[in-house]
Amino acid sequence: VLHDVLRFFWKHDVNLRRIESRPSQLGIFDFFVDLEGSDQRVDKLLASLEEYGVQKLLILDEKEVTWFPRHISELDLVANRVLDAGTDLEADHPGFHDQVYRKRREELAEFAMKHRWNKSIA
Repeated sequence: VLHDVLRFFWKHDVNLRRIESRPSQLGIFDFFVDLEGSDQRVDKLLASLEEYGVQKLLILDEKEVTWFPRHISELDLVANRVLDAGTDLEADHPGFHDQVYRKRREELAEFAMKHRWNKSIA
């Protein structure tokens, strides 16, 4: 499916500068893309993707609008970016040598990466 969707970028001459995938539900992935192209080409690309059956698109244009979540579920789109650095600590961090702290930090980060707003907390 990803291969088919990427063909639309080629067809409409829209450059894909970055693509990132994250699991969102069992067997379902969210894809985040950074693209460049004229407004006209991007509009045609988005129309083609919608016709193909892409169900959800969130367009962020940093030049025009600063993004702010309008619904709590939108926080799931960016929450994992906060944890992209992982659970590794710099040597000057106060908890660097505390193995109990590091283990708990890793558990919390793993939980946060998997959690979605509408899922119950076990």
